[in-house]
Amino acid sequence: MPPHPQVFPPLSEGAIASYDYYDFASSVGYKTFYPADFSGATYSLVTETIYSHAGYTAGECDLDFDVEFKRACDIKGDVWVNVPCVRFNATGSGLTIGYTIQVYIRKYSTTETDLGNAITADNQTEISPTSFVSNMNALKITVAQTHFNAGDKLRVSLVFVGTAEATRIAVGHDPKNRTDIGTTGWWTTAGGAQSKVDIPFVLNN
Repeated sequence: MPPHPQVFPPLSEGAIASYDYYDFASSVGYKTFYPADFSGATYSLVTETIYSHAGYTAGECDLDFDVEFKRACDIKGDVWVNVPCVRFNATGSGLTIGYTIQVYIRKYSTTETDLGNAITADNQTEISPTSFVSNMNALKITVAQTHFNAGDKLRVSLVFVGTAEATRIAVGHDPKNRTDIGTTGWWTTAGGAQSKVDIPFVLNN
């Protein structure tokens, strides 16, 4: 099993090639992280599209995904987050099934510090019998420039709440983006179960 949390390679101006893309206007380089779960109900942010152990969590949940830095770095700007979720009506009549997703960006050293958060919700009026409704949610979280020392952790916290029929919702966190996990048909219409977080690192740090 990979170490938990994953240790991210050094981030510095000399390692700029490790960034996935750039925002030159803001002088930041973006690195993509994927929330993943491992056996023993442990959670990390990883940089490779590996298979998660389960790949999703059914029902309401509050999950913390961490990555630890080996060297000092700064983050600043807009964090982009994609979170897939699905609702399933297993009954023989129509059901109203809603949800709320709140994502927090946090720094964890000796204590936990909130850097920003965003929330999105969908209150489906009615889901047909034995049907799935899937959504890919997109959130933007603006973070002020924040310094991380070696050993500090970046934490992405995901709070998933059902506004009705809370046992019939699920959230995906499979870097491999599988469509065949959980109840058959859950993730197919969502385009897979991959969550993604794009973090802006200061280039001239």
